[in-house]
Amino acid sequence: MTRLEEQRQAVSQALENQDQRISAIETSQKIVEEQLQQVKDQVKEMIREELRELSAGERSLTAAAPAFPDRHSGVVAKPYPYNGKTSWDIYYMQFENIARMNNWSNEEKACVLTSMLRDSAAAILENLCSSDLRDYDKITSALKLRFGDAHLTELYMVNCTTGHSKPRRI
Repeated sequence: MTRLEEQRQAVSQALENQDQRISAIETSQKIVEEQLQQVKDQVKEMIREELRELSAGERSLTAAAPAFPDRHSGVVAKPYPYNGKTSWDIYYMQFENIARMNNWSNEEKACVLTSMLRDSAAAILENLCSSDLRDYDKITSALKLRFGDAHLTELYMVNCTTGHSKPRRI
């Protein structure tokens, strides 16, 4: 073999090796693309499932009260605790909405509300007699008197005139 033939054979062998590498890379690329498509499909299915669950949750929150007589079949929403450090008027509005969604009677609202009171808000209960603890209107009146926004305005004005920089509950 001449030197030229040897070089041709070496180039031909190099080209064949290069073609094999390219073929292997293309095969690997196809496998990766297929795996990527599988992952995309799985993610899409997970998102669809999450959307179905969210839609179901929204329907249960926005659904009207059940039409059957058993009001105790399940709580639609639960109020969060109230400690007296936030606006009573806002809490009361949210509590009323939750009570409406759950179709609670006034006595049920009284029981749930008293169980949600914490800290200084719970201390209000000490000023009520035992029969008043089941009277929703008396409980909410006592809370409004102590923690209502009108009382906060009065506290703010008193604190401004005494030189305190921010309102404090007394």
